[in-house]
Formats: sequence, C-alpha cells, structure tokens
Amino acid sequence: MGLVVYICGSVLGAFSSSGAALTLSRALAAAGAATLVPVGLATLRVIADNKQQLARYMSLWGLSVGLGMALGPVVGGSVTQLLGWRWFFVIMAVLGVVYLISVRLSLPTLAGSGERRIDVVSHLLLGSAMLVATAFFIELGTDLEWRCKAFLAVTAVALGWGWTRRNRGARYPVVPPQAFHDRAYSV
Repeated sequence: MGLVVYICGSVLGAFSSSGAALTLSRALAAAGAATLVPVGLATLRVIADNKQQLARYMSLWGLSVGLGMALGPVVGGSVTQLLGWRWFFVIMAVLGVVYLISVRLSLPTLAGSGERRIDVVSHLLLGSAMLVATAFFIELGTDLEWRCKAFLAVTAVALGWGWTRRNRGARYPVVPPQAFHDRAYSV
C-alpha cells in the first residue's frame, strides 16, 4: 500500500499545475514512502532464516539506502536539468511500479498478511497524537501563550489515551498489545 500511495503521489506530481498541487503530491508520495522503511525492515527480519542472513540483508539494506542518499540528488538533478522537472516524477512512478512488481514476484506471502486489515481510526488517533505532541515540543521554547501550550499538551495526552484504549480493543491493532509485555519494546 505504501508503494501504491508513493506511485500515486509521483503521478500527481508529474501532472501538477500549481505549486500547491506539487506540494500536496510530494506530501502524498512522502506518506507512502514513509511506510517503506519500517515495513521493509520488518520484512527482512521475517524472511531471514538466521542471524547471519539477517546481517547480510541489513547490510544490503544499508548499502541501498546510502547509495540512494548519495546518488539520488545527483541523478534527480541531472534528470531535471536534461528532461525537465516533470520527468523526475514520471521516472519515480515507473521505478515504483517496477519495484512493486518485483516485490510481488520475489517476496513470499507472509503469514497473516492476507487477513490483516487496517483500523483507520486507530491510525488516525495515533498519528494525530504524535502530530500534536510534536507541535507541543516545538512550541515549548517559543513565545506562544501558555494556554495554547497547555491545550496542545492536553490534546496530545487525550489523543494518546484514546489511541491506547482503541488499540487494546481493536481486532487489528496498530501495535499488538502483547508487544508491550516485552520490556525492551516498552522501553
């Protein structure tokens, strides 16, 4: 799903007709791309047969991320310079489709992936709590009135509490409640 959202954002970027549309398309692509790191790393852990194989997979992951960070701006700038900025988004959408097809063809179906659903309300509560908590910490050292800071803090706690209650009772929780029984995870 993250790849599909990324591809949609890239396609919308290629066809955007204003700065606002371009910014929104990039935000959509970023939201899709943001899911790829934790899902990809979790997948490596599931498909690795032993610690040595996991170490090799993690090394390849790190290499690809490093190369992407080093070469991405150079290649993106070159494409933009030679073909125009819209072509950057077209190429990224095509690469996304190629990646999506290769993942579907090469990765095994993971246990539980077919019947798992997304609890949209839980995700929205957690995302909102994190957003408001981040805003609180950003504004903590500013001249913002103390009532606004208190409102942000109370809102973040309320959303976090709402997410915790919803997550415990959800059929498909964002974080399985049994994960909190693991001390290392909880910390």
